[in-house]
Amino acid sequence: MMLENRKSNPLRPANWRWLRAQDLLMTGSRIRRSLDDEGVATTRAFCAALSYCTTPPQLVTLLHRFPVAYEAWAVHEDSSVTIGLELEARLLADEPVESLTAKLGLSEEVINSYATMFFDVANRLEHVSLIVGAIIKPDVAAVNLRSSAPQVLWKLYGYFSGPIVLDSLVYSFCSPTRPESADQLNDFWINEAKKLAAAKGALAFRHMAINWETQIEIANLFFRMLELEKETEGGRGSQIAYEDNVRALLDNLPWRPYQLIDASDDTKVKKLEQKGACLRADELAIIGIDNMPAGLNTLLESMQFPEN
Repeated sequence: MMLENRKSNPLRPANWRWLRAQDLLMTGSRIRRSLDDEGVATTRAFCAALSYCTTPPQLVTLLHRFPVAYEAWAVHEDSSVTIGLELEARLLADEPVESLTAKLGLSEEVINSYATMFFDVANRLEHVSLIVGAIIKPDVAAVNLRSSAPQVLWKLYGYFSGPIVLDSLVYSFCSPTRPESADQLNDFWINEAKKLAAAKGALAFRHMAINWETQIEIANLFFRMLELEKETEGGRGSQIAYEDNVRALLDNLPWRPYQLIDASDDTKVKKLEQKGACLRADELAIIGIDNMPAGLNTLLESMQFPEN
């Protein structure tokens, strides 16, 4: 639909410029400033030249005429690799262009051209519902609701979790630790197994539907995961909870640990401290934290007791 592929439509598809260029060529219409932008004009020119290419020599001529647009189009059309899908997921993750060029081996110009013609999302990333509904959900329908397909999985985790999580999905190896000796091999494989189990378990939970057949199993898996966490981390999770409870208790006491209260203005406390030769409240507090009040050792050494 031609009116859907316009620059002012907030629900326009990611490849709206490519679709708009195709519509313009089919109908013989001209560029309109109210509906189109410079990207549409560039895409239309490339599409027009592409439509006349039926032989390899003509494609070579197209490459020389539109080198950047041709490379972007080639990435989009090559179904034998997943570079195009990965690029789209990384654009949703708002990954810097410098990082994209380093990982994908594409020039900055080609990446920008791809985004212009096939994946225009940069100025809409803050609109979560729009991105999910207008950009990602159509991919779900395209793969028959198989949410494990890269079109969906990479884009969802890239958009919501960022480039580092996306790296772990795309590469399966995310900055693995290299053993320096044979003695470190056992720890390496144990840590590797933990990382893979955690990632695959999270993905399995994500794909598992909740119904009367699976709800008990999901609950049991969750509790088992908590038990394994206690075992593998030496009960650190329980220790943290215990420390948090103790800290909360101390915060609600009428005093604070390791803090001395100035009682110089408290008449009752002052009178009590002036009676007898007992330690004052601040001196008791200092001793309570394993320190010695100033001058106490000298005072004790100078004390004299009756011989009888």
